[in-house]
Amino acid sequence: MAARVLASDLTIPNIFGLLIRSRLVGVEQARALMERWEKESAGKTVNLRDFATYLVEQRHVTEYQAGLLLRGFAEGFFVGPYRILDRLGSGKMAGVYRAQHELGQVFALKVLPPSSSKDPKLLARFQRESSIAIQLNHPNVVRGFQLGECDGLYYLAMEYLSGETLKSV
Repeated sequence: MAARVLASDLTIPNIFGLLIRSRLVGVEQARALMERWEKESAGKTVNLRDFATYLVEQRHVTEYQAGLLLRGFAEGFFVGPYRILDRLGSGKMAGVYRAQHELGQVFALKVLPPSSSKDPKLLARFQRESSIAIQLNHPNVVRGFQLGECDGLYYLAMEYLSGETLKSV
């Protein structure tokens, strides 16, 4: 597991470093962003939260991503070809995220935590349920599209539906 910057040690330049390391923005884009930020914040008293709000308002990151950056994280923003945008919730077995495929389409991404994937029974259950979800095609059932693995994380890309959650209903 990679080291993270302690939140108590964070500065705005640290956040820029984390932003680049996270691959949420490229180096040149980050430099241009830093120049704009310095011009717009010149003479103002600003803090890390102000900067995070700026990043969200400029649509460089989501609120979820900004929260992770503010806690010192630079990893975990991508799972395979999917960019994690928000955490939608969690079930008994896996976390569910709103994620954007590198080609632009938004999916719900069900991710099995590494601790669960080490258990052969849980991993087999996740794979079996994912395979069944991919085979199902019914207007009243959320579609499953892709079962994958990246760096030890197993995931299922599913149809993303906005609105109320099943849990809230």
